[in-house]
Amino acid sequence: MDSFAPYRSSPTAQTAGRTAFRRILIEDAANSDEITRSNRTFCLSGATTCDIRRLTSRESALKNVRVDRDRHLCTGPGAEIAGAVRRSPAPGRIRLEEGPRMALPGRHTNEGARASRRRGRVAAAALAAGIGLTGLVNAPAGADVPPPDEGWTLSFGDDFTGEAGAPPGQDWKIDTGHGYPGGPDNWGTGEIQNYTADPANLGQDGNGNLVITPQKDDAGNWTSSRIETQRGDFKAEEGGVMRIEGRIQMPDVAADKALGYWPAFWALGSPYREDLWSWPGIGEYDIMENVNAENRVYGVLHCDVSPGGSCLETDGLVNSRECPDSTCQEAFHTYRFEWDRSGEVEELRWYVDGQQYHSVQETDVNPTAWTNMTSHEGYFVLLNVAIGGQFPDKNSGITTPTEATEGGHPMLVDYIAVYNK
Repeated sequence: MDSFAPYRSSPTAQTAGRTAFRRILIEDAANSDEITRSNRTFCLSGATTCDIRRLTSRESALKNVRVDRDRHLCTGPGAEIAGAVRRSPAPGRIRLEEGPRMALPGRHTNEGARASRRRGRVAAAALAAGIGLTGLVNAPAGADVPPPDEGWTLSFGDDFTGEAGAPPGQDWKIDTGHGYPGGPDNWGTGEIQNYTADPANLGQDGNGNLVITPQKDDAGNWTSSRIETQRGDFKAEEGGVMRIEGRIQMPDVAADKALGYWPAFWALGSPYREDLWSWPGIGEYDIMENVNAENRVYGVLHCDVSPGGSCLETDGLVNSRECPDSTCQEAFHTYRFEWDRSGEVEELRWYVDGQQYHSVQETDVNPTAWTNMTSHEGYFVLLNVAIGGQFPDKNSGITTPTEATEGGHPMLVDYIAVYNK
């Protein structure tokens, strides 16, 4: 018998370059060397998890899959599959089972979006078979909110499954204008756009994404959108951990036409809603910031007093890195923030595609400042695309936007989730 027959799909299983594989199972095999081969890795031998994407056949699996040894992930190009496997105690052979098609990134259809919604049911079936599933990094747009890892619970999730043109659901409020009434002008950052609820600026695309699009009119006036969660109680309980995560594609715009673009995914201390002059003492966690279409994600903590203080305001405690594998603008990436209170010293951590690039410990900040930003009822989550302001101006060295800055390039948000354990 052909030992690799289970890897192959029937002719009917592949249509229009899409893979019909739905599940990944582990079967008995002689040893893990049949799975792990030098420079042709299908699954990382000894790994906790092998996460597989866009797999078309045995050939793509053995030749095109890359391994991230730090994350124990195997990823590779090809047609679409959503799935993950956890190695069983005994060595195993991977078998792909056929199932509904999934749309390729950048070629979304309603059928593909509906198919990707089935991932939760696939996860349940795989778990019933004794296979652990994890959230997918760089899964297709329209993917479900990933199920929580073992020991975690999903506290909030939205994968934006509304009809094309629909506003975000009732879990969100839409901010409008140039600032909160009674608060700082231009949202306290110098950004120049007028936030609106206009569908030209804000809406769902019918394929599982929220779309925020800055627009410029003939007179050079800018509009865009900003939303925030109704809830403001997201926090890590004493002895626990909170994770805020989103899968986002930044506006894909050429650098010379991007000066002033400022997409952001962040969380703000909820006491700000009662006192619009309480920043930065109430805390701000910038999970993803980007300016001027740089291939770079910035993670920032704002706290204490401004200017100066233990968070070095107005810049904040910041670190950044390039997006892995593909630029921040040309593909979706998963941005995650964790607030960890499980150890003797609390810690904040920032990740992109599962790779940590920034952390701040409780001992790095003035004790009073730390208490002020962690002892209140919690945080609310925000998404926006600003135009102009202090951050893009600082990084570019000029006042932004410029005449060349081009409107119409959206930020796409696949899902937002908050987990606790």
